Amino acid sequence: MNTSFEQLINLLQEQKKLLTDMLKHSHQIRTIVVGASEERLDSAVRKNLGMIREMKTVGKKQAELLSIVAAELGLGQNEITISAVIAHAGPKERSIVQQLRDELKTGLYELAEMNVINQELIDEHLDYAEIMLEYLAVEDDPLNNFYGNDGGTAPEGARSAGFFDANA
Repeated sequence: MNTSFEQLINLLQEQKKLLTDMLKHSHQIRTIVVGASEERLDSAVRKNLGMIREMKTVGKKQAELLSIVAAELGLGQNEITISAVIAHAGPKERSIVQQLRDELKTGLYELAEMNVINQELIDEHLDYAEIMLEYLAVEDDPLNNFYGNDGGTAPEGARSAGFFDANA
């Protein structure tokens, strides 16, 4: 196995580990969102951003390595992809790179699905919080359907007492 292929395989394995860590972390975020822990969510989001930066750095290294591999294989820069590497690799390297590519692809799909679920959970929590705030701090009713103390409707511009005043 030549050193460029070894480096590429090591890099793909590093990407796979990062992706696995990101998936675990996404599951933790879902647990935090469901538990409504603001501090833990903030910490988790910061950690997630760090993982994304790390993945971006590894991606840059991968692009550099793919350029080296392309030159070694006599391929043009726009011809080099993981599929091209697989096509030109020896049997042992082909098997390893193919497996890593498939695992990375599966992990990315799973991560995308988890992010959609987490986003939906966050949106639900925000919607719930907004409804509660609207309930607690009632805004003016455009129909002015409030009633006064004498049984008639309240004067124009009257506001509901709101949750706190109504229960005082």
